[in-house]
Amino acid sequence: MRAMMWMSAALVFAVACKKGEDKKQAEPPPKVVDKQKPEPVKPAPLADVPVTSKSPEAIKELERGLAMADNQRAPEAVEHLKKAVELDPEFAQAICYLGTFTPGAEGTDLLTKAGTLTAKLPEAEQSLISGMQAGRAGDRPKMLGAYEKTVQLAPGAWRVHLTLAAIANGERDNTKALSHLEQALKIKPDLAQAYNLTAYVKASQREWEPAIAAAKKQVELLPKEPNPRDTLGEILLWSGKFDESEKEFTAAVTMEPKFTLAWQGVALARAYRNDFKGAYEAVDKRKTSTAPGEKQEALVDRAWLAIAEDKLPQALAALDEIEKDPAAKKLPVYAFAALNRAHILVAGGKYPEATKQFATALSRGDVLAGDGKAELARGHRFGVLRLAALTGKPAADADKVVAAVEDDQKQQGDPQRGPQFVAYAKGLAAWAKKDLKTAIAEMSKCDPELLYCRYDLALAQRKSGDKAGAEATEKQIRETPRREAAAVYLMTHLPKP
Repeated sequence: MRAMMWMSAALVFAVACKKGEDKKQAEPPPKVVDKQKPEPVKPAPLADVPVTSKSPEAIKELERGLAMADNQRAPEAVEHLKKAVELDPEFAQAICYLGTFTPGAEGTDLLTKAGTLTAKLPEAEQSLISGMQAGRAGDRPKMLGAYEKTVQLAPGAWRVHLTLAAIANGERDNTKALSHLEQALKIKPDLAQAYNLTAYVKASQREWEPAIAAAKKQVELLPKEPNPRDTLGEILLWSGKFDESEKEFTAAVTMEPKFTLAWQGVALARAYRNDFKGAYEAVDKRKTSTAPGEKQEALVDRAWLAIAEDKLPQALAALDEIEKDPAAKKLPVYAFAALNRAHILVAGGKYPEATKQFATALSRGDVLAGDGKAELARGHRFGVLRLAALTGKPAADADKVVAAVEDDQKQQGDPQRGPQFVAYAKGLAAWAKKDLKTAIAEMSKCDPELLYCRYDLALAQRKSGDKAGAEATEKQIRETPRREAAAVYLMTHLPKP
């Protein structure tokens, strides 16, 4: 404001001097000088979700935590969120965010507590918390409704736009995802996280050049943060550029040693190049993480890499480490370790043992909530149906299992992936009944990124004698590497082209 006032005074002085000279020299009439046009008034920033706390310092800690969370630095985010709650034990929004980053029953309890503190909060803040609670409970329609209401009440809520974009991307609704990203960028034009998600949306459409360009833009905007490098590494991995991918993952963890998730990317980039020795070394470095569950997730990756080399005893030994870890029993990964063990036993041809392990996995689902519980149940159902298909012994309750998958799809309200899950279930059930024609027709509806479905489709096509169809499906699988150790197993067990 001071600079603007100084500029106006200088212009007035210059005009006055000129007019005095004109009078003395009896020159033509003085020129009429228009007043300086004021600069256009900038529109007021759109309102973000209110943050209600009796402690200003607690609000600062929340902001610091969310800044860490924005860059996928969850352990550091949790430290700040805990401080916020210590400073204000009734800080509903901080409690809610802390709950979303806390696994298991403890996190669910925090989300529940946050809900009891919302009565006097502004409506937009209430709606945000409601959306996070619904997400934890696995109530997708309620979650989406709450988040949409939040951005209506608080049009400047760019984080909520990012969340809605991520959900839409997960549902393969790319138009909707890009629309929310556009809204987020209107609010914050240099929002690096929007370029992050844009990279994933473009990559899901196999538009590699714009995907890589968006990932590089995020690196440019946040040159000192590891997550942009990790994202670029993942997009390069998806596009099959494994050497370049490993360099970016390595850069991420070199920049910030606490960002141990990048070691997973290093491991998979190496495994896709058939460097399993190097892959195990990277997995073991990830095991040094102190983040809840990450050490155990690294062990799950090690198990899948081992079975990719047909080393079943080593794969099971990695999962045994999780079973023996007392801390693991309080985490979601404990239930999923049993589910992964069952699928790995199937891969190793140990069908009776796998049947028992699928039941064990399901029995551990009581400690899960929301999407986690739904994912475990879905994994169990597909496991039962795959066993029936591979053994040629239709499960007595196969039709009920398919019906359960259909009911789950209706409840989840996932318009893109839900029908594909149903098609996969129907395909496996038909295969178990030796109706390969129906099995192939159903599983052909699966998106190429639903790799297990495509893998089983190729198996069914070969079994039916459709060699050309199987080879086309297998080629598609080879061209769809994913940041999943199970995907490495599938790749290594395709017939040689």
